[in-house]
Amino acid sequence: MKMDCNEKGIEKTWQVIKKGGIAIFPTDTVYGIGCNPYNINAVKKIYEIKSREKIKSLPVLAYSLDIVKEITCIDSFTEKIIKKYWPGPLTLILKLTDEKLKKSLKLDKKIAVR
Repeated sequence: MKMDCNEKGIEKTWQVIKKGGIAIFPTDTVYGIGCNPYNINAVKKIYEIKSREKIKSLPVLAYSLDIVKEITCIDSFTEKIIKKYWPGPLTLILKLTDEKLKKSLKLDKKIAVR
C-alpha cells in the first residue's frame, strides 16, 4: 500500500514496521528499504527482497543523534561531524554497543549508521 509523506502516512508506516513489515521510502540519494532492525524476521525479509548476501551487513537509519548515542559509542569529534553533515548522504561506521542489535543484525563490533 502507498502512504503519503505526511503525519498520517508516517504513523501508518510506523504501525506496519512495528508489526514486522517492510517499508520502501525515499532518502537523500535513492529509495531505501527498511524495517524494525530489532525484528529478526523482518531483517531476514530485507535480505531476501534484496537478494543480499548475509555477509554484507545492513546500515541503520537513525532518526536522531540521541538514538545514535543509544546504540553506539561516539566521541566528541564524531558528534561534531554528525551535527555538521546530518541529515545528508554520510554513513558512519561506529562501535556498536546495543546487544539486541548485535543479535538481530548478526553484527559483532561495528555498525553503519546514517
